[in-house]
Amino acid sequence: SSHVCYVGGVSNNKPKDTRTEEQKKTLETYVKFMLLRNPNIKIAGHYKFAVKSCPNFNVEKWLEDIGIDEKNIL
Repeated sequence: SSHVCYVGGVSNNKPKDTRTEEQKKTLETYVKFMLLRNPNIKIAGHYKFAVKSCPNFNVEKWLEDIGIDEKNIL
């Protein structure tokens, strides 16, 4: 497995999507690169594996929004 972290996700001690446009674009580039290398991978937010809200944005919706195929979304 591969893990990706971004700095942020909290505002005023509350969970919040604090990604910058640069962070979003970089994460999109990374995800799409990993899919080119490994076309059968599944992508998921940390909240799927731990009782936490991180990464504090809806990973599944974001993946759909950037054109990731449903078969790659956990």
